[in-house]
Amino acid sequence: MARRTLRLPRLTGRVFAAAVALVLAVCGALALAFHASVTDFSADPAALDALPYDVRTDHVLQLELATEDDLEATRAEREAMGATPAEDAADELYLTSTAVENPADYAPVVVTATFTGEREYVYQAFRCAFTVTGVVRDDGAGVVAGDTIDVFENLQISTPDHNPTGKGQQGNERMVTFGYGDCCVPYREGQEYLLFLEEKDYPEGMPDTKPVYRLIWHPYAAVPTDAPEHPERVWMDETHVIHEGVDANGNPYSWEEDDDEMSFGEAQHYDRLCYDEAARDAYLEGATTIIINTLGS
Repeated sequence: MARRTLRLPRLTGRVFAAAVALVLAVCGALALAFHASVTDFSADPAALDALPYDVRTDHVLQLELATEDDLEATRAEREAMGATPAEDAADELYLTSTAVENPADYAPVVVTATFTGEREYVYQAFRCAFTVTGVVRDDGAGVVAGDTIDVFENLQISTPDHNPTGKGQQGNERMVTFGYGDCCVPYREGQEYLLFLEEKDYPEGMPDTKPVYRLIWHPYAAVPTDAPEHPERVWMDETHVIHEGVDANGNPYSWEEDDDEMSFGEAQHYDRLCYDEAARDAYLEGATTIIINTLGS
C-alpha cells in the first residue's frame, strides 16, 4: 500500500509577505481597539467623571511635616545600611519618604498655576494643562507667568483589583486608581495650585519634545493656594467601622469595614481625602506651612 505524504504548497516571497502583513494588521487593529477601550474616557469628560474613583485616605502620619533634622537622621540611617545614594535633591525625598517643610529646596521647578480642565490620557497617566500664574523657581527651565505647561497627574485608568469572573480575563469595568508618588486627588478645573515639579526624563535619542513635568514626591507637591481657607474641601472617611472581638478559639481579632464609593467627578471637589479629623487637621496645618514657607504670608 502506497504511503501518502501531505505536502503544503510552497509560498512565494510575495504571498508570504502579504500573509505577514495581514497578521500584523490584525494584531495592530486589536491593539488599537484595546488601547481605545482604556483611553477613550479622556476624550469624553462626562464618561471620565462617571468612572468609579479608588478612594484612598491619608493618615495623620502621612501628612505631618518633617524637619531638616528628621531628613538628616533618615539620610544617616540609609548611609549606614549601604543604601543607594540619591541622584539629586528630588530623588532624595522619594528615597527617604520624608515630607520636609521646605519642598521648594528640593524641586527644580516651583510655580503657581491654574488647571485649565484639559486632560489627555497617555501611558498610565493623565497629562494636564496648567496656566502659570507665578514662578518661584525654575532652575533655568525658562518658565514664565502666562505659559501653559503640561503636568502629569498621579492617576491612571485600570481594571478593578477584583476578578468577578474567576477566569483570569480582563472585564469591561474601568476605574480611576492611584498611580505613582503622592497627591492622589485629581486636579480641579479653575483651581490655582502651588506645584513642586521636576521635568520628565526621556530616553536618549528621542526627538526634542515639549517639556512635561511631574510632581516631586511630597504629600503637598500640588496644594491649592487657598486650601487653608477651605476646610470643607477636605473629605473625611466617616463610614469605616472597626470590628473587634474574640473568635471561637479565644483568639482576638480586629478588622475594618470600609464601604466608601466616589466617582472621579466627585473626587475633584476635594483638596484631600483624609482618614479622620486628626488627618484633616494635619493636612490644613501642613498646607498652611508649605504655602507660607514658599510664597510668604
